[in-house]
Amino acid sequence: SQDRGLKGRVVSQNDNYRVYLKGEVSELISCCKSIMHEGIEKQITHSQIKAIREWNYSAVSKGYSTIAVGYRNFKYKPSYRDRIDSNIVFVGIISIADIPEKQCYEILTYLLKNKIGLSLFTEKNPTMYLKLWKELGLINEVSDLLSTAQIDHIEDDKLSEILGAYNIFSKVNSSTKERIMRSKEEAGRKASITGRNYSDFKYLSYGYLSVASGEEVIKNIVSTSDIWIKDGCLRKLVYLREEGSRDLYSFRRYRER
Repeated sequence: SQDRGLKGRVVSQNDNYRVYLKGEVSELISCCKSIMHEGIEKQITHSQIKAIREWNYSAVSKGYSTIAVGYRNFKYKPSYRDRIDSNIVFVGIISIADIPEKQCYEILTYLLKNKIGLSLFTEKNPTMYLKLWKELGLINEVSDLLSTAQIDHIEDDKLSEILGAYNIFSKVNSSTKERIMRSKEEAGRKASITGRNYSDFKYLSYGYLSVASGEEVIKNIVSTSDIWIKDGCLRKLVYLREEGSRDLYSFRRYRER
C-alpha cells in the first residue's frame, strides 16, 4: 500500500480485524471492489467509479484538498507483509478548503523584493494546486507549468535558458529534479534545496545549501544536510536569512530541536 501512497490503521473487531485506509482518490478507488452505500456494502460499478473521479476532479479544480477513505476486513491480524491494497470497500471523500495564509503572500513579496527565485516541484497531478498557485500569483495559466515529459525533450544546452521562464514543475521524478538543479548550478545559480526521501540524496547535492525538511524526513537526509527544519520550511529560511547573515551558507549545520 505504501507504493500507492495509502496509509492504514489496523483495528480489532471481536475476533476479526479491519484495516482503515486513506490516500489519494485516484489511488484508493483503483483498489476498490465494493462501496458503502446507504449503510450496506455493495459491488462498486464503473459508473460509480466514474462519478467519484469526476466529483474529485471538480473539487480539486475549485481549490479543495481531497482524500479518499475506505477499509478492508480480515479474519486474521494483517502485518506489513500483507498486500492490503486490494478488495477495499470505498467509504467516501473528505474535502478541505485549501486557503493560502496571509504569511504566504508576505513571503512571496519578500522573495520578489530580494530577487530570490522560487522553484516548486510536485510529483502529483497539478490540477489540485492550480487555484492555489493562481491566487498566490505563481502562475497565470496551466501553460506556465513545465512537466517531466516536456523537459525530456529539451536539450541540455537549451535547458537553462528555458528553465528561467518557469517557477513550477509538475509530475517530476528524482532524475528530472537532478537535471533541473544541475542545469541551474552550471549556470552559476546558487540554490537552497529541500528534501526528505531517499530519492532526494543526489538532487540535494546540487544545492548551495541542502535542507532536510519535515518531521518525517529520513535520518540519513538529516545527517547529511546542512539544515534541518521540521515545519514551515520556506518561512523559517526567510526568517534565518533576514535575521541572520544574508549568506545562507553561514547556517550550515543548523538543527531545529
